[in-house]
Amino acid sequence: MSQYLLDAKLAHLSDEQVASLIIRYYEGEKIKSLLSEFEILSLPNQFNKILPRVVQANLRCTACGAPMVKILQSRHKSNTHNEPYACSSCSHLNSISCRCVQRMKLAQDAKFAEQFTHQSLISAYCNKYSPAPRSVSVADISLRVAVSLLAMVRTCQQKNDGTYGSISNNPIPFSPEGNFGFGLIKMLFADALIAPSDSSTPYAFSIEDGKVVSFFIETVDWKLNFASPELLISQIEECGLNGVWPYGWNDAVNDLKMDIALAECKEFYEHCLYERELFFNAGTAVDSMLLNLLRDHSVAQCMRIIWGGAQSAVDFKARNKTTSQHAANYMVGACQRWADRARAESWEVKGFRRNFKLPRSMLSYILYDVILKTGERGFTECVSQ
Repeated sequence: MSQYLLDAKLAHLSDEQVASLIIRYYEGEKIKSLLSEFEILSLPNQFNKILPRVVQANLRCTACGAPMVKILQSRHKSNTHNEPYACSSCSHLNSISCRCVQRMKLAQDAKFAEQFTHQSLISAYCNKYSPAPRSVSVADISLRVAVSLLAMVRTCQQKNDGTYGSISNNPIPFSPEGNFGFGLIKMLFADALIAPSDSSTPYAFSIEDGKVVSFFIETVDWKLNFASPELLISQIEECGLNGVWPYGWNDAVNDLKMDIALAECKEFYEHCLYERELFFNAGTAVDSMLLNLLRDHSVAQCMRIIWGGAQSAVDFKARNKTTSQHAANYMVGACQRWADRARAESWEVKGFRRNFKLPRSMLSYILYDVILKTGERGFTECVSQ
């Protein structure tokens, strides 16, 4: 076997002539003289494109097993000792940027194998949380569970296999933005009423060292994990239609109303900070302040107070030339002072309309439209009264 792979324009040369040509080329002889002496039909400025490829019999292609060849570079390049290697048969390069047919096929096969392995791991993981479905009736669940379950079913798109899509990226959000909705989904999961579905996108699971260690609540698909799901859902809806509630629901209404109101106020609070490029200080001080506002004001009125506090924070930042974090901290007190003065002077606080960037959540629809049948009064009236 020849030591070289040659372009057609060099095919008339022997191995000895090729070796001499290479040595003299890199030693700097004029290309025009070499072309004339070795009878090579090429322009001098095109010679580097037909340089011989040196066969490396001891190196084998990882794609097809054929010998590799060293690709000689132009002598004008700074380092002629760092030439790339290519396969003598399939053109595979020893580079991550290689796009030869064999390399792409191997990559595709490896990807399919990895996907199959991941899917097997995901299926085994999901099966752990899917015991034999048990019978559940509306009398067995709390108001919070009932509202959350119905909201999830109505928010997430149902698939052909009976599972439900993720709670993210739906026309109507499951809950106001923030951790409140995640907490409700975790509650349903902890009660074994829902379980992650192995039909979810693989990216919904975290895989480490060949094991699924967790999943992402916002992106995983769900399946209902109890017998006769349609029956339970219809029972929840019937409770709203006829107004006959299971024991304990009446006592739980006010707490759920307040939690949804707080989540809506917190969502708007963060939105006002974000629009003004202020850092959000998610601490207990904000929650305490918003709960204080909700004692005497509706969500709509609280939004008016929050907006005023945000404006004051921006003015404070400009006047004092302070940081965004300092201004965000100032906003908490500004909202509280605004509300305190409104109470002291008996102001009539005009409420805001819902912000179109923060649409009403399905939780709100279910609680106020389906269960309580009071509509947007949960937004415009004080929830503590």
